Amino acid sequence: MIRGKLLSCVFTTAFSTMAAWPARAYVFEGVIWGVPTTSIVVNLTASQGQLGSRLPSFPLQDGSGSFNQVLGNAISIWNSYLGNLQIQVRYGSNSQGVNENDNQSEIGFGTKAGGTNLDANTLAVTELFYYIATKHFAPSFIVFNSSASAGFRWNSYRGPLQTPMDMRRVALHELGHLIGLDHPDQAGQNVSAIMNSVVSNTDNLTPDDIAGAETLYWPSARRVTQVQPFGDFNGDGNTDLVWRNAVTGDVAVWYLNGSSLPQGTVVANVPFSYRLLALADLNGLGKTGLVWYNLSSGQYSLWYLAGGLIQSSQTFSLPQSYPVALFGDLSNLGEIDAVQWSPDTGNLVISRGAGNLSFSAVYSTFVSTDWVLVGLADIIGNGHKELVWRNQISGAVAVWFLSNFQFSSGVATASPDLSWTLRAIGRFNGSATDNFLWQNSVSGEVAIWNLNSGGHITSGTVLSGNAAYPWAIVDSVTKGGNPNRSGILWHNLSTAQSALWSVNGSGVSGLNISANTGYDWVLEPLGF
Repeated sequence: MIRGKLLSCVFTTAFSTMAAWPARAYVFEGVIWGVPTTSIVVNLTASQGQLGSRLPSFPLQDGSGSFNQVLGNAISIWNSYLGNLQIQVRYGSNSQGVNENDNQSEIGFGTKAGGTNLDANTLAVTELFYYIATKHFAPSFIVFNSSASAGFRWNSYRGPLQTPMDMRRVALHELGHLIGLDHPDQAGQNVSAIMNSVVSNTDNLTPDDIAGAETLYWPSARRVTQVQPFGDFNGDGNTDLVWRNAVTGDVAVWYLNGSSLPQGTVVANVPFSYRLLALADLNGLGKTGLVWYNLSSGQYSLWYLAGGLIQSSQTFSLPQSYPVALFGDLSNLGEIDAVQWSPDTGNLVISRGAGNLSFSAVYSTFVSTDWVLVGLADIIGNGHKELVWRNQISGAVAVWFLSNFQFSSGVATASPDLSWTLRAIGRFNGSATDNFLWQNSVSGEVAIWNLNSGGHITSGTVLSGNAAYPWAIVDSVTKGGNPNRSGILWHNLSTAQSALWSVNGSGVSGLNISANTGYDWVLEPLGF
């Protein structure tokens, strides 16, 4: 049964909102995508003829070569912050903008939404359709107003509003509705946000917008890479890939063999209430296991694989039922320990591992919810993991050093702009310590941080290659059996193609992987 059509737009105030969560300004539509990816067809360039004489010349003010490119950039910005949802884009040829009867989500220019004419105060409308019984979305639509009576002139630029309307900031707003965010100002909140109901000089996502999206889908920066080994399901020293079908829930594994990637097989069908939480060898078998978290029951499960089959499967418990759990050796004692953190309360629990999936809490504390636990890293090079935090307001990065499982000291490393996202923790320069891999969501630049044993940055290198949307960094990988030489795994959200970058100083060399997966398959987030 359809829950109903939810209309969301920039200027109008006729639509009801839900109350904001306590102490937060962002507001939710009340629905959430329950799959790791959704596909949408962008017909802006195909339908731009509706603008007539109001069609701008290209490139646009910000250098964009097409309206489709503007929309793709906006999707890339949201994707860079989303952990459990990625929006895949395909470019279509529908000159009408959207067709509500063709069973696919679409974006385009138009004069109507849901059969109703768009008035002169409406820049764009998002139509969401949701099934209550199965808890998933039907095809949904975003329509940019091309009505001659409204007379909007569209362009794309940064900074204060001008006479032509900035499509990118409007696209960011409407995509926010698509993922489940509503208008904070209409819920009585006073906050700087692209999601406010009235278009303004705000031209990018604000910390409030990001916090709302990350509350729904977890931050992408929390996809933590475990090294020595990472994602190695058969123990050959090469990282392997986990895929999930966004329609059926099927899970498949592809085994990387040096520079080639033979197609793998479907391992199992997993309900979408299960999220892949981490990859770790919790039983000391010399290969990586898949750690799952059941969002419904709060239960944890560990899988070990043999070829295309589940070799063993065990359920286990941790001291708290938190959906954020990282695993690593925190004391250099040879056991895998657990770090649990609640993004809602800031409570942190560290548990000592005693083998056989047994964990006992040895330390707990509270951390301000302005800070996000983004990973574990071996900063010193002694096999002992430290905790890495990021402030979601200022962008500051901090490292916690532990002694006997407890906080010993902390150091602030730097405060990169929030346009920089921590994509992975790995070993990209051949050293025996972990480095940080960053990507700028606006420019596409990729950078590596090297840190000393005190947690301070010794150098930062911007790599000679960069890749903007539709290419997205998935995580770091190891290949050729060298755990101290990580590469960068990319996935093209438009073509479903994958690629590996090998890093050598500031240079990179690339290798395309032919992954004929289709749009229903997505590389399962390696983290949470």
